[in-house]
Amino acid sequence: MAENAVTYDVVVVGGGAAGLAAAIAAGRAGARTALVERYGFLGGLATAGMVSTICGLYHGSSSGEPEPINEGFAEAFARRLSAMPGCQKPVRRGRSVVLPYTPFAFACLADELVTAVAPLDVYLHAYLVGVDTAPARIEGLRITTWERSLELRAGVVVDTSGDAVVARQAGAATETAPLAHRQLPSLIFVLQQVDTAALGAGPRVAVLRALLAAEQDGRLPPGASNVTLGLSPQPGELVGKLALDGLASGLSERRDFLTAAEQEGRRRVVAVTEFRKTLPAFGRAFGSHVAAQVGVRESRRVIGRYQL
Repeated sequence: MAENAVTYDVVVVGGGAAGLAAAIAAGRAGARTALVERYGFLGGLATAGMVSTICGLYHGSSSGEPEPINEGFAEAFARRLSAMPGCQKPVRRGRSVVLPYTPFAFACLADELVTAVAPLDVYLHAYLVGVDTAPARIEGLRITTWERSLELRAGVVVDTSGDAVVARQAGAATETAPLAHRQLPSLIFVLQQVDTAALGAGPRVAVLRALLAAEQDGRLPPGASNVTLGLSPQPGELVGKLALDGLASGLSERRDFLTAAEQEGRRRVVAVTEFRKTLPAFGRAFGSHVAAQVGVRESRRVIGRYQL
């Protein structure tokens, strides 16, 4: 065994919602566990993608108080999250019940939970660089952090990367839908100093119609009108979600899909923000920030014994 090797019962790769649950559950059960995450915070797309609402936690058909679908880790996490500053209780939107939250609160709660589990080691800013395999099993993972390289020997490996990165490097069977058949990714952005009092449902529809007309006559780039708008609980703040279609034409052997999505997404957000300054309620508006990562809805999948 190498000098920089560390042995674990369970190694979880990917610190999003699924990886967080898997690592905490393993640690609470007494397993010596490692959680490997590429960003400097946990939460995956819930934080890096600034999703800001969690769907699927509650029965949508029930009336009265929202009823949790799963009373395990998900329900406990949601209850803690809703009580944190800037977050809300679950709210009904149409036929669904969602839990609004702030990405910062999600990341802080994740820190608090993993720190409380003694057998759990967290590696942030950590990248998977290699997988050591034996017949029909993974024996270890090689990771690199900001300050060191490590070999994690693993009894069990859980791939919660969202992109099947462990499975792919281990040579396991994976599948990726053709680009034209995948669900569209989205980029979430935030505008400040919007006259939100002037933006009821009617005015918001008028804004979307103006964006569509501007795209059709060439004042906005293709795809820039494919946006939804949501009022934030914060005064003067508006959250936009830009669905990114038409990216295939910008790809080449030297430019992969995510690079194109990130760069083109920001270009469209700038164009939309500048155009909106010509509209009522947006005269002083500016884009304060975008998500650290494009929200990818569909990626590489493991071809496992069971598939959803």
